[in-house]
Amino acid sequence: MFIFSKLELIHPQLKFIVDDSIPSIHSEVRLRSGQIFQLHAVHPTPPMPQENPPSTDRDAELMKTALETLDADLPVIVIGDLMMWPGPKPLRCLKNWVVYWMLV
Repeated sequence: MFIFSKLELIHPQLKFIVDDSIPSIHSEVRLRSGQIFQLHAVHPTPPMPQENPPSTDRDAELMKTALETLDADLPVIVIGDLMMWPGPKPLRCLKNWVVYWMLV
């Protein structure tokens, strides 16, 4: 997983939240205006009916990210290939706490 940015990344961290083989990147980002926001770039486990029908690993990563940002003092953006539509409970909870973008 890579993040390329023309903006300053402040204290970027590579984390493995639920699986040692699935990275996520977490950082604060300084805008040109000087404002700062939190960025969480995730790539949760894809839904695989034959191996993980309820997608619990994916849901766990999103829920942990949402809980980590619950009391954030800064604006939060969560990006990534979330591989879901806006209806599942973990995503509904996440969108109640943070601004999110789904890249399709």
